[in-house]
Amino acid sequence: MTGCPTDQELESLIDERVALNEAPPDAPTRPSSLLTHHLEHCERCRERVGQLERDRDFMHEIVSALSDVSDTGAPKRAASPTAATLAVQGYDIDGELHRGAQGVVFKARQLSTNRDVALKVLYHESGTSLRMRQRFLREIELAAQLRHPNVVTIFDSGETDDGRLYFAMEYVDGQRFDACAKEIAAATAGRTTDYRRRALTLFDAVCAGVAHAHHAGVIHRDLKPGNILVTFDHQPKVLDFGLAKATDADVNSRFALTTIAGGFMGTIAYASPEQTRGNPDAIDTRSDIYA
Repeated sequence: MTGCPTDQELESLIDERVALNEAPPDAPTRPSSLLTHHLEHCERCRERVGQLERDRDFMHEIVSALSDVSDTGAPKRAASPTAATLAVQGYDIDGELHRGAQGVVFKARQLSTNRDVALKVLYHESGTSLRMRQRFLREIELAAQLRHPNVVTIFDSGETDDGRLYFAMEYVDGQRFDACAKEIAAATAGRTTDYRRRALTLFDAVCAGVAHAHHAGVIHRDLKPGNILVTFDHQPKVLDFGLAKATDADVNSRFALTTIAGGFMGTIAYASPEQTRGNPDAIDTRSDIYA
């Protein structure tokens, strides 16, 4: 093609790729090869696609917010699970730990082993989207391959009677990485050598967990203090592989997803330059190292 495509053509490309991601694996739909080729070589158009996607997300948030309000102006009852309403066979729910963009994490007891676990449950409204379900299943698939003292272990996964996907993982009784680092700084105030030793020991353990993931062919793509929990005996655990990418196994995965060129994934404050440019093919293990 000659020249850059129009916004309408880029919108059509986004529609095609969204349809491809949400279609069954054997669906014949394929994105326009000419536009895809152009995006690979035109940074300006990749930025335009990113902006168009952000505009869509913004409008989606507005529509979602309006749909959550009843005719009387009162918020509708949320479909998200709570500790009181959630029922997962084989688990006793103790309480809620965290709510994220994808789902809710609960503390629970696995009855068969009598151990505490963290139970991540996909939002019910997200469960209606094939893409969100595939991403959740992809997280389970990739994280379950990893066995390392500094990576959270996946124990079990399944689906509740009302259709919510979930997985059970190692429960980490501790705090975020940045909170632990501040605690070390306060405890070693005025003792630079001691601070460096303790801080580097902690950081080295995180690197060991990330290196294990890389050797297993998994790129995290969202490393940040909030995705690293540290036990009270200073053992860090890398978690949340919701945006993870396999270096060479995507084609063989039942839950592989195509990332749209120009679309940003991650947390901007910790994202590598290639992530912010929205070029998924350029992202490799160095993006995690940058973070």
